[in-house]
Amino acid sequence: MCLWQVDVEITFCENFCQVLVEDGELVSGILCKKSLGASGGSLLHIVYLEQGYEQAGEFYANIQVVVNNWLLIEGHTIGIGDTIADSQTYSKIQDAIKKAKVNYCTVYPFSVYDLFLVTNTQQMMLQG
Repeated sequence: MCLWQVDVEITFCENFCQVLVEDGELVSGILCKKSLGASGGSLLHIVYLEQGYEQAGEFYANIQVVVNNWLLIEGHTIGIGDTIADSQTYSKIQDAIKKAKVNYCTVYPFSVYDLFLVTNTQQMMLQG
């Protein structure tokens, strides 16, 4: 019984343009964004149409388990040592900050706080 079969355009090889799944097993083709994505004719859409929402939900949960396990095996982590910049990078960061401050001061000669003080002072002078 063929559960799912759809034509998918893949430019690199004509042999992989058709994805074929029989009895829950990938027989041929490549699962790509077009065949797995959120669109009509995708694998999840066909499972929903042919098997119903409960099977589609279970299928979706199983996909998430596979992805989580793959990330546990192949995923990468960042430690505190990865966030510390070397001296050359730190100098570039400081230069960029200084340049941004100079550009900010030339474009905006007053800060929002300065404008707030001026406005409040003007209001107090008008009241009193």
